[in-house]
Order: sequence, then C-alpha cells, then structure tokens
Amino acid sequence: MRRRGQAALRAGALVVALAAGGAQVHLEPAGAASGIQEGVGTGVVDFPPERVFRAVADLEHWEEWVPFLVAADARRLPDGTIASAQRLEAPALGRPLVFTVRARTEVAGEGRTRRWTLTWTHVPGTGNVAAHRGSWTLAEHSPGRTLATCRLFTDPGGDTPAWAMNQATRKMIGWMFDSLPLQTNRGRYQERE
Repeated sequence: MRRRGQAALRAGALVVALAAGGAQVHLEPAGAASGIQEGVGTGVVDFPPERVFRAVADLEHWEEWVPFLVAADARRLPDGTIASAQRLEAPALGRPLVFTVRARTEVAGEGRTRRWTLTWTHVPGTGNVAAHRGSWTLAEHSPGRTLATCRLFTDPGGDTPAWAMNQATRKMIGWMFDSLPLQTNRGRYQERE
C-alpha cells in the first residue's frame, strides 16, 4: 500500500510540474553494486518533437547544452549508429570523465503514438568510467510541445560515493531540461525545407 501511495504522489507531482512547464526528476534502482542509481527526468519542451529530436540527436553539439561536458564529437558508423568521444569535467568528481558512447536513433509509430528515441551506451574499453548509458524519449504533448523523458546512469568507478553521484545525476538532468529549450531554439534545428 505504501508503494502505491508514493507512486500516486509522484504521479500527482509530475502533473503539477508539467503543467507549470518544469521537469520532474527522480532516481530509480539501476542494479549497480555500487549503489549508484539511474536518474529519470520528465518535462515539457515548448517546441515540436521533430525539432527537439534534432537537438538531442546532435551529439557533436552536446557540449553547448549538457552541463560539464566540455568536448564531444560525432562519427556516423557503417551500421547507422553514432560514435561520440566525450569529456566531462565536473569539479565534484575530482577528475575528468573521458569515454566513448555509441548512440542509436529511432522514430516509431504514427500520429499520437509516434515516439522519437535516442539511446546511448558506453563503449567498453574506452575511457575511465565503469559504466555510462542514457536515453531521450520524445512524444507530442500538445501541438508544438514535446513531452520529453531523459534517463541517465553514470558509474565513474573509483571511490566516488554513490550518494554524491546520485545527487549529481539528479541535478544534471534538471539542468539539461533547463538548457534544452535554448539549444532547440538554435537555427540549425529549424524545419528543413
């Protein structure tokens, strides 16, 4: 009963946050032995999903809006995925995180069931992190507005306490939602004729 009550409260808080144009962020168990959890953020972006998707799928320009990311590139691979070498410099971690991710994009469904998805995962053997993965899932909220969900998990390895990484993940997702509308507003993401 307690779990259902908490889920109902969280769902109610989400409705209020989305109505106000904010993002709701919470942590979920990720199954990591370290105790580090996966962050999940949901919010509304005041642009159409196609345009928001062009922004989130543009990994080469992530350093313009993803907090603490100071370098990112993007290389299209023969299988259609995107490889991106990234460097994250968050002072609280005590060291830069350097890693490569492989990202996939997918657009599926029609009309109100259409979903735009970007997923990425750490390429094993690259960089200095134990694990890293995430996703953006977009859907039309209402005409010209996008319901966006971001999932993010990073295990930097070493002696970073789980509580510190969990707090950093929660804040980072919130900051990404704050930055995403500004990034999406850039001319490069306008409708292509």
